[in-house]
Amino acid sequence: MLRACIEQKDLTTGKCLHALYVKSLVPQITYISNHFTLLYSKCGLLPAAQKAFDATPDPNVFSFNVMIAAYARESLPHFAQQVFDEIPEPDRISYNTLISAYAECGNVSQALKLFLGMRESGLGMDGFTFSAVITACREAFGLVKAVT
Repeated sequence: MLRACIEQKDLTTGKCLHALYVKSLVPQITYISNHFTLLYSKCGLLPAAQKAFDATPDPNVFSFNVMIAAYARESLPHFAQQVFDEIPEPDRISYNTLISAYAECGNVSQALKLFLGMRESGLGMDGFTFSAVITACREAFGLVKAVT
């Protein structure tokens, strides 16, 4: 039911489910908490997403990636970076999402710095990685072209 709320961005039902979950005697688990964070982030409710994330017991890399993507979607890469910096072991998705966020906002130096950091970490790169770097380079080229 919660997955359907996320897919349909059904905030009304999702909030009811979240209230029941929080008030129930069932111990909260990361997997379910992640889905409430995802619901709020997909609906563009960053404060609610952050609150759900903060209440997540033992957040995992997926938990962090949901928040990085939420801030990136709202063109707030500096907040996404703060979340990224808290991840014990960022994965490819963590890097790709943040590289894309910086690229889309025109912060080429940060995008390329992350790209190099990803390479140094030994994580494999994929099509999303290269697409984000190409976007960053395209933005840099456009800036150079506009100045000349």
